[in-house]
Amino acid sequence: MDSDNITKYTQLTTGPFLRYYVPTKRFLPFAEANHSIGSSGYKWTSNNDENEHKLQVQQYGFGIGMGFPLGEKATFYTLVGYQSHIIKSKEEQVSCHI
Repeated sequence: MDSDNITKYTQLTTGPFLRYYVPTKRFLPFAEANHSIGSSGYKWTSNNDENEHKLQVQQYGFGIGMGFPLGEKATFYTLVGYQSHIIKSKEEQVSCHI
């Protein structure tokens, strides 16, 4: 079976995040929280039939991490956290929580 199925997905969000560093001398432990809003869309083509769908996106998350200084001008960060995406269809106003 030979078919031409192509799906393209794009997303753009923006928003603030807050990071609190626990004061230490050698490493940089921290906790952070974030929130962003934006839009996404996907377009798919299947056997010369093209469809497009636009979505509203809201994201939030939180986590804890550690920073490891690599000299005076660079730091390597690790983060463990939770991220939630809330997606609403612009046309149907149907929501989906991922």
